[in-house]
Amino acid sequence: MNCATLVKGYTPKHYYFSSNEMDTSFYVDGEKVSETILEVPIPEVPNKTIKIRVEKSGFKPEEVELRYQFNTNVHLNGFLLIFYPVGVLVDYYNDAFYHYSAEKDHFILQKNSNFTENDMNKSYISYEERRGKLKDADGYLSTNRSTKIFSIARFEKGEYIELTNLNDSSPDNASEIFSVASYEKMRSAEFDKRIGFLKPGKYRIKTFFSYSTIVGRQIITYESKVNETVDIEIFPSALSILCTDIDLKDGKTLVQRIQSKVNPDLNQFSNPMLENSGNRFCPPINPIVLKVE
Repeated sequence: MNCATLVKGYTPKHYYFSSNEMDTSFYVDGEKVSETILEVPIPEVPNKTIKIRVEKSGFKPEEVELRYQFNTNVHLNGFLLIFYPVGVLVDYYNDAFYHYSAEKDHFILQKNSNFTENDMNKSYISYEERRGKLKDADGYLSTNRSTKIFSIARFEKGEYIELTNLNDSSPDNASEIFSVASYEKMRSAEFDKRIGFLKPGKYRIKTFFSYSTIVGRQIITYESKVNETVDIEIFPSALSILCTDIDLKDGKTLVQRIQSKVNPDLNQFSNPMLENSGNRFCPPINPIVLKVE
């Protein structure tokens, strides 16, 4: 049996695009449809080309085409396995020779102070109008992979109230989070570091830096000696990201916050894209931390 053969019947529903800059505008066939993250429905018909353009004032625009083209993964049948004819035949009947793909799906934008996004574009104006109507929608908090949160409290009635369970980001328990009220670092390992959707408002978060990497056969963990308490505000339908690094001199946790504008499409983005947004937008971790003598 050919293990390189593509799975029969598997058809992704969306194609995902992102960039290294928050609030990047994504245009599909000339119309602005999203910011920061773009999820394009895969066309049901072949031979359709979709033009994707990425714009942000102060940066060089980029374009790419999402089109129906030869699936290069089919080559695995020839290079890796001895059952090449069988695999190719199966792929042929599965209609796996061609699929929708783009040259790249993550854009590293280059600075260009001469470029300004056209704010008179009709779709740009329409998007801004949608943005202005969002007042009470939940915001989203994400982190990079090195951030460990072990305490979170919401400001209510003049004081910060600790959130003590997995479904308690507001008095009515309306939003889901993944954290606990615990001051013990070791307990943070029991929960996902990514918080998720939170009610708009002020929060106090206690966090620390912890990063593990595999060196040879060993798992090496680098961890800060000093925690950090951060006061942040979650805005309606906006993406907030906490990034942590470590001060190598004194072992303190360094925290940086990245904030998006209100995004009309935030609650429509897929969970994996939102969860990984911290890893996409946070600066790289200090490489010295990952060096083993």
